[in-house]
Amino acid sequence: MGETARGIDPDHWIKAWQKEFESYQDKESDLIREDKKHWEYLVIVDDCRYLNEIALCKDLNAHLCFISHGPRELEDHYGNWRNHESEEWANEVEDNGQDYDVEHWIENHNGIKTYERMIREVYYQVSKTEAVSIASMKKTIKKLLDMLDDEETKDSDN
Repeated sequence: MGETARGIDPDHWIKAWQKEFESYQDKESDLIREDKKHWEYLVIVDDCRYLNEIALCKDLNAHLCFISHGPRELEDHYGNWRNHESEEWANEVEDNGQDYDVEHWIENHNGIKTYERMIREVYYQVSKTEAVSIASMKKTIKKLLDMLDDEETKDSDN
């Protein structure tokens, strides 16, 4: 189904995802207008493999996390599935290593407890780096929304 929709429009799933993402931005704006303490949504995309998906994430300043198989050999590692267009970016990142194109590199080869710890560390890093600017960002967004509301009121009065 995914490949069929992409065959008709390569950005089909991008457009659908972007529409959903914008609905969360609208919800955040509403919560800010209501001066809610907790207004920000955390959006996690757990399967992002096509180059246009990666490009959209970069445009949105997303934190790209790459989960590598590490040094372990994958079952059917050289199978035809590795040559599918959906694997192009993953193969490129694997070939170029940790410093390539991603903010967070996670190797999933030391068991579930290590993997869970690494995921927690990435979450902590992301939330810590974002937390500093969130309070000032909320104030700025609220001011902009108030200005837009004022402009809409002026336009409707005219």
